[in-house]
Amino acid sequence: MSQAGESQMVLDPSSGQVTIDDAKHKAALDFYVSLLPYAPSGAAQLDWAGAQNLFYQGKLAMMRFWGHAYRQTPADSPIKDSIGVAPMIGGPGGVAGVPGAWYLSVPASGTKQDAAKDFIAFAYEHNDLAADTSLGLVARKSAFESKADVAGFENYAALVKTLEAPGSVPRPATPEWQEIVDSVLVPMLQKAVEPGADTAKLLSDAKTQIQSIVN
Repeated sequence: MSQAGESQMVLDPSSGQVTIDDAKHKAALDFYVSLLPYAPSGAAQLDWAGAQNLFYQGKLAMMRFWGHAYRQTPADSPIKDSIGVAPMIGGPGGVAGVPGAWYLSVPASGTKQDAAKDFIAFAYEHNDLAADTSLGLVARKSAFESKADVAGFENYAALVKTLEAPGSVPRPATPEWQEIVDSVLVPMLQKAVEPGADTAKLLSDAKTQIQSIVN
């Protein structure tokens, strides 16, 4: 949706306005549906793990995925040394992605809060160490740049370009977000790829459902 130029994805948490039925959301959903003829057989029932497995087997030409997929390519994959990387695809709104953040936090009821805070400070200052873990994920720009010329980290430059793109925005900051995803967005996308689906009606119905959740 942000690739289509939408600045408020699904809803605006500050105003409570649900935006999912506007023209840019429809353009994004229509584009998503238009890709179905180029997808593998049974794509409507394929989850991310299945798509990842097909790609590693050399049965998909490309996949869009989280930043760790490149580093986790199995050593015995037939495409191990034949993978290229690029920033996220750009639409009318340009390159854009949705950062998926993981957080370290200190519970208020914790009995060793000082030690926990020391650990978080260490993890922040030495975030580059995370690059060499099994996931190969980092969060700081300096950590990405520390591997700029290191073989096996070719995906980092593409990640930075995507994350720095003006269109890249986080998920809406609402406590109901996961409920919206599970009960509204995923079912809507499943219906959208059915033959003859009316995307305008699907988005209108989704708006009504989301409003009932957040209001």
